[in-house]
Formats: sequence, C-alpha cells, structure tokens
Amino acid sequence: MATRIAALAGHVVPQTGAAAPAWPPAAPSHPFAGFDSPTGLGYKRGTSPSVMGNMEPACQEIEGSLQLIHGALPVGLEGRFLRNGPNPSLEQWGNTRYHEFEGDGMIHSVHLQDGQATYANRFIQTKRKMLQQEKGRPLKQ
Repeated sequence: MATRIAALAGHVVPQTGAAAPAWPPAAPSHPFAGFDSPTGLGYKRGTSPSVMGNMEPACQEIEGSLQLIHGALPVGLEGRFLRNGPNPSLEQWGNTRYHEFEGDGMIHSVHLQDGQATYANRFIQTKRKMLQQEKGRPLKQ
C-alpha cells in the first residue's frame, strides 16, 4: 500500500531531484484514445493532459456537415444532440496551471435530419469571456 501511495504522490507532489517526466505522457495500458492531437497540433511542453488528445478543445466556433465514415444513420432518426463543455476561448497550450474547469463554456450540437448530420458549436457569452477577449489573455483565477 505504501508503494502505491508513493507512486500516486509522485504525480501530485513535485519531487526534488527527480528526472523530468517523459513528454508527451505515456498512454495508460487500458483502452485509451491517447495524447496525440486529432488536429495535428504539436503540444508545447507542460500542456495539461486535460486539453490533449481526445480532450483537445475546439477554440473556434465552427459549423458544417459531418461525414459518415462507416454504415448509415437509421431511417427516421432525427433530432439534435447537445452537450456543453469547458472549451477555452484563448489557447492554453503549455499552461501547466490550466484546468478544464476554468474553460469558457461551449455548446456543441449535432443535428440529424434526412439521413444527414451537421455539427455546430458556440461559446457561451459570459462577462468573464468578454473580459478575456478584451485583454487578449486568460484571466487568473
């Protein structure tokens, strides 16, 4: 048990004299999408794993058709899937202090109709987000 606690503490508490961790971090042995960027972005050293790989945020508002790679959408399946996420409106690559709970809110939407799917996202316009845009930098917590 003490060995496990020491191993966990090594991830939380900085250890003096310890070797620098491998970059990018190694993926765990269980099923995992990995830390490779889906957009081809090269992450700066120190980028939080919470914004790497499958969790890489969409930093711009976009919309467009989704291409179905395999199979077909079921006939009659229509509607909209919405989810919110903590996407930062300003880049956080290399910011070791960033945590996803600090991200600006973004609504993601997939609209299914007539066998087609479209995607769109929009930032939630908060006072904090507007102030960050004015200053051109993330605000401190």
